[in-house]
Amino acid sequence: MSDPSIPQNTANEPRDKRREQQTTASFALIGRFVQNYELAVDALRTGCIMKIQSPDQRLCVIAFNHHALTAQPLFDIWRAMISHIRKLTITDSLLSKEEFLDRQTGSSILKQIAQEFQSLVRARNNIIHATWYIGWANDEDQDFSDLQSSKYAAGKSGLEVVKTPQKQSEMEEYIKRFVSIKSMIDRVNGVASNDTRKFSENFIFHDGVYFSPDDPVHSLRDAASL
Repeated sequence: MSDPSIPQNTANEPRDKRREQQTTASFALIGRFVQNYELAVDALRTGCIMKIQSPDQRLCVIAFNHHALTAQPLFDIWRAMISHIRKLTITDSLLSKEEFLDRQTGSSILKQIAQEFQSLVRARNNIIHATWYIGWANDEDQDFSDLQSSKYAAGKSGLEVVKTPQKQSEMEEYIKRFVSIKSMIDRVNGVASNDTRKFSENFIFHDGVYFSPDDPVHSLRDAASL
């Protein structure tokens, strides 16, 4: 394979133009992936900061922007705060049936978000720390749209190959998942900020999965009547 940073002697202008367009699109995908990941993490950070009452809110901003608070510990703190504020783990006999069911709904939503977020964090780490070869090709290649990369890990069986997206469509799917999870986090932040808001009235439940009505990815948002 040839390094795209080294000029190649070729008179094949259409091929060169295709190579430039397709590799530019691939680089842009990685940029969008990083941006949407960080937007989801920022939604967690903002949610935590908003839930702490302080005469000097800047102190909270300082604490939650410390480098030790990477995505997973930040999520764990956010989830614990939501559960505490909305008393999701308290199911005493004085609760009405409606209140009891809404707390169950809230717990189910947080569990779904946790599972998806953890999956995306693992994917993000694999993608960011992979070695990428976008635009690398031999003299005969005509399609440069594949996302070529390599990532290995030391596992129980020895050297293991870590799966990373190899097609632009796969990276697009990850981006959509980040957009969706951010929409869920934003909606939970809004519900948790007001005791009168109910989880059951602010999320769509379809085929065993919760969706935010603000989610631009899913057409189900149009079914909400909130």
